[in-house]
Amino acid sequence: MSTPTDIDFLLRATVSLISIIDPLGAIPLLLSLTRNRGAVEMKQIVRTTTIACAVALICFALAGSAILDFFHISVPAFRASGGILILLMAVQMMSGEVRRSKHTPEEEAEAAEKENIAVVPLAIPLLVGPGAMSTAVLLSKEANNWHLKASLLTAIAITVAVTWVSLRMSDLLRRVLGETGIRIATRVMGLILAAIAVQFIADGARDLFPILKD
Repeated sequence: MSTPTDIDFLLRATVSLISIIDPLGAIPLLLSLTRNRGAVEMKQIVRTTTIACAVALICFALAGSAILDFFHISVPAFRASGGILILLMAVQMMSGEVRRSKHTPEEEAEAAEKENIAVVPLAIPLLVGPGAMSTAVLLSKEANNWHLKASLLTAIAITVAVTWVSLRMSDLLRRVLGETGIRIATRVMGLILAAIAVQFIADGARDLFPILKD
């Protein structure tokens, strides 16, 4: 039976992960990237996205520090680079240029690209971005026994389930908002993402260059 400490850690980890991932905030981008996709394909994209989120969170929860240390990457550098990537995506959203690019004319390549949007940019870095990865790493450092590690994995499972339910609601929102509503929501989300990206970059830069804190 879980101790109160385990329960407190589970609740804190769950709230932290859901808040930083913000699955509802990913819906406008999901709708803009899947504007011409059918219901069956939408289900496949949502399923692949949530699986990718689960894999990424588990990897960083169990081996995040080791991964960053192996590549000699600091958390501030990771946060700053992720912010730049998100900023580029936000600029495309605000200018209405978010679309699926075709690398080759062949059908196989096009099918592969359909799968790619579920992993990048939906799962990574929009949902599991620098903030979520850093949170998972920090929580893993606190989970110093198997009880807390089990609580962390449970928190990840709950977070992934909430994410799946939120993304599956996108079909309903598509019908309610319509094409014009989706375009407006995409541009608004792009502005919000740009602000988040700038904050990531600023936080990373301050940690990388302490002189900026003065």
